[in-house]
Amino acid sequence: AATVWSFEPDPDTFARLAAAVGAGPPGGCERLALADRDGTATFYRNPISHTSSLLARSATSRDSIDLARARVAGAPAAPTSERFEVPVRRLDGWCAERGVAGIDLLKIDVQGAEVAVLEGAAGVLPVTASVAVEISFFDLYERSSSFIEVETLLRPHGLDLYALAEVSDNPMNGRTDWVTAIYT
Repeated sequence: AATVWSFEPDPDTFARLAAAVGAGPPGGCERLALADRDGTATFYRNPISHTSSLLARSATSRDSIDLARARVAGAPAAPTSERFEVPVRRLDGWCAERGVAGIDLLKIDVQGAEVAVLEGAAGVLPVTASVAVEISFFDLYERSSSFIEVETLLRPHGLDLYALAEVSDNPMNGRTDWVTAIYT
């Protein structure tokens, strides 16, 4: 009986998502990125699709396997991304327009842009029961999040760390790339 909404800014990935969801549970899919503002933003589609983001890749990344391979081979170590504009929305405004009065589970997996999503959701966080947020620590992007930033945005709304559901370590250097933190 759940109502499930999914947000995906990449038009190609969105088409696959919409086809997979089909006539699934109530809710639907929106072709947009959640952020801290309404409007448009540059989206960086990377060769490895699950690393695509609203954040550009860092040319000086120590954690990027493909950039490290390029450096070892003596090739130019410049990240390549296809860039295009996508619509962005604050979750607060989106929920208000659709009459969403509360959220049971808010899952955030946005490749380094977690803080922007949470800032755009400040109005709905007090009526959110649980948040599963992937916090990216690696330097793949021009910016990464921190536990302190996430805690600063969630704790005032009564959302406390419950568990770390996943921890992903970089196979190249052993450093923790990201974790999925569960807040309730």
